[in-house]
Amino acid sequence: MPAAPQCTILCQGCKIIGRDSFVFQTTAYALMAHIQSNRFGKTERDLTMTWMNSMRNSFAGFSSTQDTIVAMEALSMYASQDPNRNEFDLDVSLTVSTDRDWSQSVHIPENDFTRVYRTYVSCLWSNHGCLSLGDVHLVLKDVIASQGVCDDAFANTDDNEDGGDDDDEERKGDDDDDDDDDDGNMLPEHRVFGFIRSVSKGVGRAMLQLTTTKRVEFQKYLKTQMHYDNDPNKDLIQFFDIDHSLDFTGRNNSIMFLRFCCSWAYTERSLTSGLAVLEADLPTGYVVMNDTLRDYVRSGVVPNLRRAEFYGRKVVYYFDFLDQSKTCVDIRADRWYPVANITRENRVRVYDYYEPGMHSTRNYTVEDLHHMNICLACGSHQCPYCPNFNTAATLARAGFLTWLLLLLVFATWQCWLRRPGR
Repeated sequence: MPAAPQCTILCQGCKIIGRDSFVFQTTAYALMAHIQSNRFGKTERDLTMTWMNSMRNSFAGFSSTQDTIVAMEALSMYASQDPNRNEFDLDVSLTVSTDRDWSQSVHIPENDFTRVYRTYVSCLWSNHGCLSLGDVHLVLKDVIASQGVCDDAFANTDDNEDGGDDDDEERKGDDDDDDDDDDGNMLPEHRVFGFIRSVSKGVGRAMLQLTTTKRVEFQKYLKTQMHYDNDPNKDLIQFFDIDHSLDFTGRNNSIMFLRFCCSWAYTERSLTSGLAVLEADLPTGYVVMNDTLRDYVRSGVVPNLRRAEFYGRKVVYYFDFLDQSKTCVDIRADRWYPVANITRENRVRVYDYYEPGMHSTRNYTVEDLHHMNICLACGSHQCPYCPNFNTAATLARAGFLTWLLLLLVFATWQCWLRRPGR
């Protein structure tokens, strides 16, 4: 008889849909109820924990803030019920298929299960740009018993063998103060492909996570919203509408004026949205002062605007709600740092705060900035080799040639006046 085919579960990021926040929160409450009632059938409890960990949206976060807090509470309660916590002792080693000399080893004793270990796999340049297989997070927060379990970080294996996570971070994306970044053991750039393999031995519970990122510059490659009935053959649901206008002033486009207008479009569900968030990425080198944004909010120009902030090259606006009429916000960004050859596309996104799967994402183009060289972007005496703004030597030579030409004309005119017969 032919051998039964093996099913490989690829490690792919979960696709967030419009109801994910309610799904995670409901599952977390179900897990806590299962634990508190002390029901039999711990396999069901373990499967629930494993599924919740597989649905994480990046490190320590789920779909939104509220469901993340409830999920962390449920996972913490799950870990506290483990009767083998005093016996935890685990060794984990990481290797990569493309470089035999690259490895990472971690020993986790019973009194050190709250530390997050990280290693970074460098950036791989390809025809599609920079693919970063970086930030291999080993979240060593109580790990399930495993004896010599070997799995791939690039191909997700059965989590029942390798365990889940008891990560009690309070907010999505928070960093642990005890993180260990081993930059000295970074994998070389030309080796960033293939598989990352983990081998764990001992008793414990941990989650091994591989985070990959890439940058896209075309609308068709952006993360899309869900389809009607979650059927890929049907149209995409239009949750929000986004329009924008862009203008530059200054000698070298040093001041940028942006205007974004957004509105609620999914009226089949309700006439208005809930708490909505507008995120707009700014070109590199441009800055908006938070004091300016706070004054803009307090001015009441946009009645339903409650908060605005700038961080990480991104301007974020928080609205109480959005309705079918256009709500517009204005942004003035000033160039603080001269950067040339800026990317042509920048992202703008509107989403529901409690249901991030309900979103609309667009790109806006800054073609003028994309074609600027460093001399045009610098625009001051700080660029010594740029003739556009440092022309003292050129002007000196031009003045000398002008005086020489005038002297030659004067001498010719004098010779013409002194000619015999005049």
